[in-house]
Amino acid sequence: VGSTFSISLKNVDVSAINAQTLSQLKPINTDTVQFKSAVVMVVDDVDSNRDLIRESFAETAITIIEAENGKQAVDKVRQQTIDLILMDLRMPVMSGYEAARQIKSIQEIPIIALTASVMRDEHERIKSEHFNGYLQKPVLRTDLFQELSRFLAHQLIEQDCQPVTTLILSEQQKKVLPDVLQKLEQQTKQWQIIQQNNNLSEIKKFADSLLEIAETYDFKPIKDYAHLLNEQISFFDIEGMKQQLSNFTTMQTAFEELHKGSWQDSK
Repeated sequence: VGSTFSISLKNVDVSAINAQTLSQLKPINTDTVQFKSAVVMVVDDVDSNRDLIRESFAETAITIIEAENGKQAVDKVRQQTIDLILMDLRMPVMSGYEAARQIKSIQEIPIIALTASVMRDEHERIKSEHFNGYLQKPVLRTDLFQELSRFLAHQLIEQDCQPVTTLILSEQQKKVLPDVLQKLEQQTKQWQIIQQNNNLSEIKKFADSLLEIAETYDFKPIKDYAHLLNEQISFFDIEGMKQQLSNFTTMQTAFEELHKGSWQDSK
């Protein structure tokens, strides 16, 4: 009596989604998805949640409109054409459940529930209510694009992926390349640490350090690398971060090969 026991299950993903269903979903590359013009309404009483989703579509043809509660969402559906709705469930004035019910009685619009819950009962209720799907908070950009591509018109474009090893440097960049390589080598230890702990704040420091190097030497390839890593951090794109971090040594090797080539040419 009075005892409390804690059990930790390591490396176990908690989810109410059937594992077989997940395995059937092919991960989407957000860089290859080009949505056609559409209006998406984000309904959430938390400003930062709306901001995060809005920024996810900053460079797309999707227009984002916002509502702070279910009542505002219902009113806006009556006022304008909306192609899809991302709906938080628990909000003041009117909940997402009631808003979805009223909206579906007005017209058939795809409604995606936004939920922080991992409980199966909650997910079963979403399925039985007036929703066409749901996304787990915090919403990852890859998951967001994956879900919306089920309902919104889009096309897949071929990504122009030029290998890092084919980088062409300006004469000025070639001059500072030895110093840049030395600075990158100094970051290797920090890179090894974050590869092990996946600490977001440490990854952010790593990205900012690279950005400082890039700005000091006016070195655009490193600046592009650091900006992409920072973008993935802001979107909580865990898989993207892991891939980008693994590309660090590839980038180093490419620069070293370019440096050797330039040195041999000078001989």
